[in-house]
Amino acid sequence: MRWYNLKIEITSRNLTVTRGEKILADVKIDTPSFSDEKSSKRLASFYDRAEHGLLKYLKKLPEPLNVPVEVRFTVTHNENDVVSLYREIIIGSNIKRIADTWKNGFPETLHNIGIKKHHVIKHCICEAENLERSGYVALYPNYRKLIRRKYRPECYYIQDGEVIVFYNPGAIAPKANGIIKFKYPTS
Repeated sequence: MRWYNLKIEITSRNLTVTRGEKILADVKIDTPSFSDEKSSKRLASFYDRAEHGLLKYLKKLPEPLNVPVEVRFTVTHNENDVVSLYREIIIGSNIKRIADTWKNGFPETLHNIGIKKHHVIKHCICEAENLERSGYVALYPNYRKLIRRKYRPECYYIQDGEVIVFYNPGAIAPKANGIIKFKYPTS
């Protein structure tokens, strides 16, 4: 079964996470919903489990969070049989991006696309050197080593026909620099 331009709707809702009478966190959460194909049900189930995991984590907090919690979804690609999106979990000033790319309802890796890990790392190091020289971003002094060590093949998404590889705040640069993104050239 193939999908073509799968219908995706994102709805927002507010939740309050409590333990007994104690309010632990106020959460604004986006939830994607997909059209009724079998493979899209698999995606919906995946994101339901991810949401459940976050809420479970918040319930285990020893102290209440005094900052808002937000989960945002952004669909970056939805063409032919490929859907690419990312969710950002924001707790106060901390942000974590988690990306997913799906082909016909199954996870799609960079390796499956034909992009090798060592090529991505090499390209990211070259791009990081350019960023560093431009003064646009202040990377950690050992950023080359960190790019290799902190590389995660699932940290990519497709946007405007390009592969975007990213590193979350604090991975290769101070958190104040935010999410560091590199465009990987594709043919």
